[in-house]
Amino acid sequence: HAYALQTISTILEKRPMTDERRAEWETLAALQVRLLVSYESLRGGWGYYSTYPHTRPPTHWATSFMTASVLIAFHDAQEAGIEVPRGTVATALRAVNIARSPDGAFTYTVRYIKEPTAEPNRGAGSMSRSQACNLSLYLWDDPKVTNATFTRWLDRLISRIGWMDMERKRPTAHTGQYQIASYYYYYALYYAGRVIDELPADQRPFYQGQLAQILIDRQDGDGSWWDFPLYDYFQSYGTAYAIMSLQRCLPDDPDAQ
Repeated sequence: HAYALQTISTILEKRPMTDERRAEWETLAALQVRLLVSYESLRGGWGYYSTYPHTRPPTHWATSFMTASVLIAFHDAQEAGIEVPRGTVATALRAVNIARSPDGAFTYTVRYIKEPTAEPNRGAGSMSRSQACNLSLYLWDDPKVTNATFTRWLDRLISRIGWMDMERKRPTAHTGQYQIASYYYYYALYYAGRVIDELPADQRPFYQGQLAQILIDRQDGDGSWWDFPLYDYFQSYGTAYAIMSLQRCLPDDPDAQ
């Protein structure tokens, strides 16, 4: 639902259309918003299993990165003129802040009692989801996330990409160092690209070049990108993430390249 809403928002912003067609898209967007609101956790935020653990919605379970992804989609929707419930946004922002540790890492699950020393919750385990979490807070005007926050976590992602490379294409999740799952790989790079969009113009080229090189080096011979053998659509989602990331590596002034 988050990515459906994000896609509709992009269409509404980028594509010319008749008033009738726009109304159809806006109706679809409103449906996605309603569904997201209905699946929100009692703690605020969202998990990727809507009924985990085996209960009917609303559930009590949420993760930091899924909540961040929805918050970013909500912000994209608002920018496209779609109405977003501010109460839902407020409780989701609280959930992401609950998951934020003093060192700036984000725990996997939204819990009132944190487990900051658990492997997936440490800085190395968090670097794949910190891009999205930081961005979600920033877009909704949280003063704790600054330009320095963005560059610090981008530097960590770039310099420690080897931790994630060790997991990429593994058929099992959360089994390696810091329990980093391989399906985080292109997710993390996509949101890194979105973070780069928010940097001052003079800082973007360095990070655009670094991100582009990581992506180019990991393209497979058939032209696709993938990180986890998930059913039959792993190449589709991996390649889509990679293309959207590469778009954000293009220079603001093509003549200056």
